[in-house]
Amino acid sequence: GEFAFCSDECRELYIKWKRVCSLRSRRKAPSKKSGSSGGSCGGPG
Repeated sequence: GEFAFCSDECRELYIKWKRVCSLRSRRKAPSKKSGSSGGSCGGPG
């Protein structure tokens, strides 16, 4: 669905993280670098 962004910066950040998330999910190999980031890509927070 569509999101209501608080600002253009918010939107850019969302797009940026969405891109990173898709890049990560593309390569399904488990990385030890993941650290404490769970299975979901929610963004910086």
